[in-house]
This record gives sequence, structure tokens and C-alpha cells, in this order.
Amino acid sequence: MTGYYDLVIKKVMPHGFRQVLVQQVDPMAGEMILDFGTGTSEIAILLKKEMPAINITGIDIDPKVLAIARKKIERQNVDIQLLEYNGNTFPFPNNYFDKIVSCLVFHHLSPEQKQDALHEIFRVLKAGGKIYIADWGLERNKTKAKFINVFKYFKVLQHIVEHGKGLFPGYITRAGFKNLVETVYLKTATGTLCYYQASK
Repeated sequence: MTGYYDLVIKKVMPHGFRQVLVQQVDPMAGEMILDFGTGTSEIAILLKKEMPAINITGIDIDPKVLAIARKKIERQNVDIQLLEYNGNTFPFPNNYFDKIVSCLVFHHLSPEQKQDALHEIFRVLKAGGKIYIADWGLERNKTKAKFINVFKYFKVLQHIVEHGKGLFPGYITRAGFKNLVETVYLKTATGTLCYYQASK
């Protein structure tokens, strides 16, 4: 399904949901920004177009999706570095990035993977730096909330359950981040999309 990812997202997600995240990141000239779980690099491309003078890197564990991203970046003629990593240690030194962004990634990860990734994000973020995350969060639709446990029976969706119950922010604070806020949420056809910010 990797090759159809962009098409599926376009069909099921509200128009402009990525732009909400880009506006919150508010990229500034010269900033070092990491896109964690970059996928087809839609967020990275939007950030680069918003502020061409940033240095942006996207990392992902999937070589197939990175191949799609490279072709897209070439077509858009933007300068974005892409790196494949092993799903464990990020290939960056401590205190390296000014900002880190992630969109629709964490609900795919197991509890252990979520916590490990957030610890790595904390490590490579500069003191005073910020993270910006858009992902499924506390389900505001009462009917959908009643049936959230059904997802645990589907392997590819099982980790959405704790997001729908509002547990994901706890992972962020346990990784050491401060000043965590949910800035806004969007009710979509597939669930409640929440936008989080926190600082190191």
C-alpha cells in the first residue's frame, strides 16, 4: 500500500490538515528541522516551501517510501536531506535540531517504540527547542469513542486505541518534555486529529 499512501490520505483526511501543522512550526531562516517518520515527505516539502532558508532532514525506516519521497523532492526542486534509519538510534548528535515535527506517525508505533522514539527526539533536540506533532488523539466523537476498543483486534490499527483514549500525551511528558499543550483538534471522518506542542 506504500505507493497509494498519498492518494489514501487525500481521500480520507480534511484539506489543509498538514498546513495547520506547518503554520504552527513557523519555520525561521537558518533553523535545523527534523521531520520524524517523513514518509513521502509532504510535511518536509511544505516546510521548505514556507521558508526556503531552513535546513530540513527527513528520516524514515521504510526504504520504499523514501524512494517515493526522493522522486517527489526532485520534481519539486527543493533541497531536503532524506535518511533511512534502523528504528532505534537516530543518526544525529545530541542537541542538533531547533525543531522536530511529526505527522501521523506515532499511532503506528507500539508503546515501547513510541517511548524510545520520543527519547531520541528529546536527545537530538536543542535545549529550548520544540516538537510539533499531529496524530490521532482523544476521540471527541462519543459514538466513535464507544467503539475505540474494536481497533485492538486489527494488527495495523491496534496502537490507535491508546491514542483514542487520550494516553499519547503521557508519552511526551515521560520523555522529558515540558509545556505540553494540545493546540487544536480536528474532527475527521476517521477520528480526532490532535496537534501537540512541547519544549525541551
